[in-house]
Amino acid sequence: MKVCLLIRSFLLPYRPKKAKWNVLIQQIHFFLMSNDLLRSVGYSKFTMRLVPIIRPNTIQALKLDAPSIFSLLCSSNTNRNMDLYDFDDSVITSRQVATESKDAVFSSFFDIKRIRTLYANHGLEFAHNMYVLPGVKIIRINGYLKTQALAGTFAPTGTSTPIYSTTDKKKPSKHDLKH
Repeated sequence: MKVCLLIRSFLLPYRPKKAKWNVLIQQIHFFLMSNDLLRSVGYSKFTMRLVPIIRPNTIQALKLDAPSIFSLLCSSNTNRNMDLYDFDDSVITSRQVATESKDAVFSSFFDIKRIRTLYANHGLEFAHNMYVLPGVKIIRINGYLKTQALAGTFAPTGTSTPIYSTTDKKKPSKHDLKH
């Protein structure tokens, strides 16, 4: 009983007024304290995260890549299927061909040149997939960082790339290479 009274006297100053019990910021003190208490007594599996990690599958986003676009819009299971064409004006007939012709599939619905320009401005490459978030108000277009060699770096070992011009008449001396 003495422990309960000690905890009560410790928590009483932090208790919000009754009108503010549902306000999240008023509950954080108790949330953090209960997590610490559960961890200290060995029940860490019952703790909760303050901010959950949001993943596309938790927010029910629709992932669009070339095969899924083909399956959604060009499936032969319906009477109202759409024909997609590659850059040679051939009809894309399967998911495999759609995967091989990613640019053609995305160009059918999106301005691929504009996407590539936007990505190039930020040093990125288009990854040929995007997520349509709930409400269809936001589309998250994915990309990856272009790998670029830094200026003045050396070629990897084992390569035969010369460090002098092949049009030079004479090879540089060891002294020239050091400076």
